[in-house]
Amino acid sequence: MTTRTAALLLVLSASPCFGGVFFEYETRDSTQSGGEADVIHTMVDGNRIKIDVTGPRGADADMIYRGDRSEMIAVNHPEQNYVVIDEAMIAEISQRLAGIEAEMKKALENVPPEQRAMMEEMMRQRMPAMPAAQAMPTYTVVKTGESGEQNGYPCDKFEIRRDGTLSQTVWVTDLDNVDGASDAVAAFEDFGDFIAEIQAALPDFAQESSVGGHAYEHLDELGGFPVVTIDHAGDGSVIAESRLLNSKSQAFEAGTFEPPANYERMQLMR
Repeated sequence: MTTRTAALLLVLSASPCFGGVFFEYETRDSTQSGGEADVIHTMVDGNRIKIDVTGPRGADADMIYRGDRSEMIAVNHPEQNYVVIDEAMIAEISQRLAGIEAEMKKALENVPPEQRAMMEEMMRQRMPAMPAAQAMPTYTVVKTGESGEQNGYPCDKFEIRRDGTLSQTVWVTDLDNVDGASDAVAAFEDFGDFIAEIQAALPDFAQESSVGGHAYEHLDELGGFPVVTIDHAGDGSVIAESRLLNSKSQAFEAGTFEPPANYERMQLMR
C-alpha cells in the first residue's frame, strides 16, 4: 500500500462522507492584463452547493447554498465569521422596505406635485435602503446556431440578453457529456429560484448586472451544461471568461456544506 493510499483511507475513515460532484473552473478577468487565473471549485451534493475561489483575485471566502434549509451562507475566513440569508431574513427585509415606502408616501401626501419628485430623491439619499421604482430586468436566451468544440466538449453557442443587451455568451454541451452534470442540474436550478426570491425582496439587488443573468439561472432554456461563460459589459466588450476544466464524482465530508464550527454567526440585519 502506498503512502498516498494509506493517507486517503485514513481521511475516509475519520469522517462520514457523502457522494456528490466536484467541478473545477478557470476564470480570467479581461479588464486586467496578464496574471494568474482564478480557480473556482464547485461542490454539489443533492440540493447543497459550495463554491470557493482560489487565485490572485479570489476572496478568502466560501458561498454555501443549502437547498434543504432554503438558505445561503457567506463564510468570511479572515474574520472567522459567516452570515446566513434565509427565507425569514428575506421576508424581514421585504417588510422593512415596505414600511419605509409606506412612511415615505404618508410624508409626501401634502407635498405639492411639483415638489414631490425632489422630495422623494432627497429622502432616498437619506435612506439608501428605500426601494426606487425600477422595473425588473428582462432576460432572454438566444441560440445563435453556431457550434464547435470548447475544452474538449462539443458545444452550441447561446447568448443571454438583459433588456435586449448582450450580457453573457455561453457555450453549452449536453448533460451526458459532463460527468455528474445530470445530478447537479437540479441543485443549480433550485439555487436560481432562491436568488429570484431575493430579487423580488430587494429591488436594488435585482438591478445588479451580475444578478439574474448567470447561465446557471437559465439551464432550462439552455438545455445543457455551460462549458464556457463569457461576461460582457454594456458595450459588448468582454469582462471575464470562465471555463470548465473538469468534473468528477466525489465523496464529501459531512462538514463540507457547513461553516466551521468555531466561526461566529453575524447578523446581517440589526
